[in-house]
Amino acid sequence: MAIEGAAPRVAIGERLDAYVAARRRGTDWLLARLNPDGSLGDSREGWKYYRALWTFGATGEVVAAHRVAGFIRRNLVVTDPAGRPTIGGPLRGLLTDWAYRDATHIVGAQMIEAYDLGVRLLPSVLADMDPVSGSVANDHLPDGSLSDAGDIPYACGVGFAALA
Repeated sequence: MAIEGAAPRVAIGERLDAYVAARRRGTDWLLARLNPDGSLGDSREGWKYYRALWTFGATGEVVAAHRVAGFIRRNLVVTDPAGRPTIGGPLRGLLTDWAYRDATHIVGAQMIEAYDLGVRLLPSVLADMDPVSGSVANDHLPDGSLSDAGDIPYACGVGFAALA
């Protein structure tokens, strides 16, 4: 019995082909914005492409991913007050969702076997963990302190990065 208004059934192969084509279009869109130095778009606006390593690694665009990793190494890795490497500096751009964004850099770096970057960044992310709850602060505040806001995706992202 058909349900009135229900979407027509599409064969799994057709749906998969549509997903693969959409992934290719998205990857091509991102590749078109990749600069020779590994930055994306106008880096003066701040680094907003925190999933670039992960995306390029997952789609097999390993050369592009390594260009991005090089840009991150040269322009975004700074030392935090405790002496740990972290993603920061004037190009950081977005201070919200700090742990989540850094966790995605770590996972992406691990995907392309850029262990020097992924392993190096993990201690600064783990330092943001609350020792009682195990959660991770969502944001770094303008004074450098951590926000009280915590959320499951942030803690999970850090855990996933540690597993990677």
